[in-house]
Amino acid sequence: MSDWQPIETAPKDGTLVLTWSARLCCVARWKDYEREPYKPHPSYRWYGWIDGYDGEDIPDPTHWMPLPEAPK
Repeated sequence: MSDWQPIETAPKDGTLVLTWSARLCCVARWKDYEREPYKPHPSYRWYGWIDGYDGEDIPDPTHWMPLPEAPK
């Protein structure tokens, strides 16, 4: 699979993927704090797409695709 897919079909198991959100392409993953041992302050979002590196929220992505293979 190498084409952009609707975000509803993206994996929600913590896998890093590319996301597209209103002119922003980002490496991201789904975060579900209900399944995490550490739960942040109650004002934080309990689930959603977050940046795969620094954990910042990704604003409503619409599409996703798998990361490409690493160079050899």
